[in-house]
Amino acid sequence: MTIESFRDFVTAKTAEAASQQAVDWEQAKADWLNRLMELERHITKWLEPYNKNIRWETEMVQLTEEMIGSYQAPMLVITIGNNVVRLEPVGRFIFGAAGRVDIKGSKGVARLLVVPKDSAGPRVRVEVIAPGQTPTPVERPSVSEWVWKLASPPPVIKYVDLTEESFQDALMGVVNG
Repeated sequence: MTIESFRDFVTAKTAEAASQQAVDWEQAKADWLNRLMELERHITKWLEPYNKNIRWETEMVQLTEEMIGSYQAPMLVITIGNNVVRLEPVGRFIFGAAGRVDIKGSKGVARLLVVPKDSAGPRVRVEVIAPGQTPTPVERPSVSEWVWKLASPPPVIKYVDLTEESFQDALMGVVNG
């Protein structure tokens, strides 16, 4: 390698970085917190008919993520009889998703993920390219078009739309096992 080829490499990489849209990390954090509040609104609406037998409250938890730092996020705590279920936010930057919340009860855990609306499960794409080749661009839907879905446990992960019924099933599962 010559100094000239290294200079060309540095110039190309600098131009590539400059051409990519800068990520607004504060906006990403704000969008994530809005998604958490939207999730809480849906769930409390679904629980409202049972408000004489179910209690819920929101607690704030401290999360730390590499790109957006430390922040306070809402965690919904649901009490049914003597059973406590926590909807614990895990983070915005999750491999293959745009956020995750764990539904934790005494008998198990269910996972809520923000994924593409049309997704039925995780998608993995592997592409082998030779030196000098350009990777095939991947079209990704805007994160604003992603939705909350329940994820089945591994090893075969499938997504189920989050509805009142699927949430109730998940809630019973983490309480009853």
